Amino acid sequence: MVKWLRELLDFVAPELCHGCLSESFQNTSYQPFCDDCVRKMKSGHRLSCSRCGADVGDGNKVSHGCAACRNERFSFSGTWKYGPYDGLIKELVLKCKLPKGEVLAEAVGWLMAQELRFCLTPNRPDAIVPIPSHWTKSIFRGHNPSHGMALGLARSLKIPCQPSWLRKVRSTPSQTSLAPNKRRTMPRDAFRAFIPGPNRNGIIWLVDDVLTTGTTATVCAEALLGQGAKEVVAIVLARGG
Repeated sequence: MVKWLRELLDFVAPELCHGCLSESFQNTSYQPFCDDCVRKMKSGHRLSCSRCGADVGDGNKVSHGCAACRNERFSFSGTWKYGPYDGLIKELVLKCKLPKGEVLAEAVGWLMAQELRFCLTPNRPDAIVPIPSHWTKSIFRGHNPSHGMALGLARSLKIPCQPSWLRKVRSTPSQTSLAPNKRRTMPRDAFRAFIPGPNRNGIIWLVDDVLTTGTTATVCAEALLGQGAKEVVAIVLARGG
């Protein structure tokens, strides 16, 4: 959007904060969340396990995982999360799943990028790939929240977003409706990856809204690694469980 048109729209209909719906008075750059909402979400930041993203105490040794993941087998090399699945972050996750939540999902991707830009060196990814929804769910909802987050993240960090590299080819029950032990039974053939030859042997950021048991991310990472990805890192808005 050209600058003068953006300024005209801001004058006629000022943007609202995507978190609290109050007016956001940012005149120089795109900022979808007001300072108060950003502070609320950052207040939940804690030291977290680099393997699964779970919050850990300051004195915990997590070089080989924490108590939540030490006995789990993951195919992704590590996890970065913006915050815990609580408070305003939880509200955003649920709102992103609504039929008109696509714009909000992209705004959340922008929010994640503001923190992630400090983690790019030396592990800048070659591509960002969202965890896909099955086409039946996408038709019902109208969009895939993970795709929106990945798009907002990719645009902010100027990294290619490649949703076509990973598809969900089998419909599975919603993970939120399953008990933790049932969530670990995701079919290994539910996802199919295809990475074009010139793009193989790269680092991929696998984006989703929430990581709980890590089963979905593991199955997706296996598919991408099987297509020649060098490394897959899970990037999520929240860590649940």
